[in-house]
Amino acid sequence: MRSNEDFDIGQEGIDTQYERDYINYRPKINYEKPQTDDSSGLSADTASQPDLLEEIGESSIISVWEDVVDIIGKINDTEKKLSEKLKDSFVPISPRFQKAVKKAAERIGYSEITDRIPFELYKKTFENPESPDSSLIQDIYEEYTSDVQGNLNAELYTDVIEVKNDWGDMVEFVKKGLFAQVVPMDKVPRDISMDDTNLIQVEEKEEAMLEEYAALLKLRKVNEEIYMQLSSSEYGSDRYHQSVQELDDTKREIVKIEKRLFTKTEMVDLVRRKASDTEDSIDLIANSIDFDPYEGDKYEVLYGLLKQFGSKEKMQTGVRKMQAILKLSVDGKKMISGTMKSNLRGIAGGASKRRINRTLINGVHLRNEVFADVYDVMKHLDGVPNNSNFESMINHITDGVQQAELMYHQQASDFYKIHGMDAQLRNDKVVSLIDKDMARSTYKLMGNVLGYTKDVNQTWPAEENLSQWLNDFMEHTKLV
Repeated sequence: MRSNEDFDIGQEGIDTQYERDYINYRPKINYEKPQTDDSSGLSADTASQPDLLEEIGESSIISVWEDVVDIIGKINDTEKKLSEKLKDSFVPISPRFQKAVKKAAERIGYSEITDRIPFELYKKTFENPESPDSSLIQDIYEEYTSDVQGNLNAELYTDVIEVKNDWGDMVEFVKKGLFAQVVPMDKVPRDISMDDTNLIQVEEKEEAMLEEYAALLKLRKVNEEIYMQLSSSEYGSDRYHQSVQELDDTKREIVKIEKRLFTKTEMVDLVRRKASDTEDSIDLIANSIDFDPYEGDKYEVLYGLLKQFGSKEKMQTGVRKMQAILKLSVDGKKMISGTMKSNLRGIAGGASKRRINRTLINGVHLRNEVFADVYDVMKHLDGVPNNSNFESMINHITDGVQQAELMYHQQASDFYKIHGMDAQLRNDKVVSLIDKDMARSTYKLMGNVLGYTKDVNQTWPAEENLSQWLNDFMEHTKLV
């Protein structure tokens, strides 16, 4: 087990070996293409590879945008459902915190507060979650909801909001990392709303790129056939040199557009994976709303427990002892889910993901704009001096181009890793909350029994009458 001294996560983002080892995911960011002996590394037979062209064509920006809109719709629906269920709920405030919470609430813009934190105030703190006032209110609210008297729906709401905020950042990533590859950045709307005009423009630009790519591949094949014919019949002629130039020009254009197309395809793949992971998390959360581990089984569970006791006093003593044990169980599970919450807000938190998102966006544009132009110059130098310093300069530039490519792939890998880790931690946390709620529900159920038997008029029934007593209990008690 790693000691605290060994646990070093460095700065924001994935910048330490521990993080890279811990989040061992492998993204599909490379598309293998048959290699030739030409400098571009492109296949002369690419035009005859329908699978490759089909793969590029299916990686549509519009289709991935539809995925984004769908997943955000699911998130919003789940958030609304939980908000409706929690709108009238409160969390008590310890007297020693009441003054501080009231002042914090006022600064946030919520003045109607006494000795309880209403759900609506907690909800409002996510408008500025990193402020000290919001943090204070969130800490008190979440500490209570995570304990034995807490509420699973309230805990799930926190996860939904964090996922919602995450996808607010993802919208920006999609627009800057994908839309801006085919339309000017200033033409991309800042919010999620994309009208038909915007979408049609993106779709047309994307289709035009694909059509241009397919046309260039066909043209290269024709130029290669002409070149081969002239190589055997008119080698060294003007027509031969012209065919060489035309073939070279075609290859240069292919390199530029192929780089952009494959980058787009890789980004689409990353976003789709992110959307799929998020959908799994939201479905898990949505299916856990109003979770009741003893639904339909409360009678059998309580009957099996209560029949073990021969008197009211023995029952009360035994149940209180069981509650004490269950409190320890809840506390242990609370620590586990709390660690996951800290990791989701820390190593996989919003700040880290935003940093990696921005880094990858920069990498995409560096690859598509700077890399392509520099690569073209380096591969087609003309009239260069026979000078060692010039050669050294070119080598340094070439090395920089290679490093830029490696950096892009590392950035894409980091994106995949941190968002994959976020999804895994989110699912693990929700599962841990459900597990904890089972122990918490048992604690509360026993509390219901204790509360019911506090009535001095309540006598303990003989075993043959326990069934009727239990039916009366369940009829007159609101089980929590």
